[in-house]
Amino acid sequence: MKENHDYVLTPGKNDHWNIRILQGPYVETVFNYGTIKVSDCGDYLKYDTEIVSHQQDDNWDPAEDVNWQEITGRLLIQIVENSLEDTDNGSAGEWENSSGA
Repeated sequence: MKENHDYVLTPGKNDHWNIRILQGPYVETVFNYGTIKVSDCGDYLKYDTEIVSHQQDDNWDPAEDVNWQEITGRLLIQIVENSLEDTDNGSAGEWENSSGA
């Protein structure tokens, strides 16, 4: 997935960034990541998402949607990798939401 093609980062509340999906089955879904932590065994990341808005039907349950979980997992990896590349290139990490406060 590619930033500014498949998704965009938009400022959210409380120093969070929202992610707006631009293509695919979740087009125009806006969400952010809550707590992100490494599993107890250290083999994978555990995270939750907060849905800000979506175009899915009223019965949609993201916690039960395996495709949603796969996509948000890939997005999380992509965002972290982009941040690491920005750091390696001397950038201050463009996905930090600095409100100037």
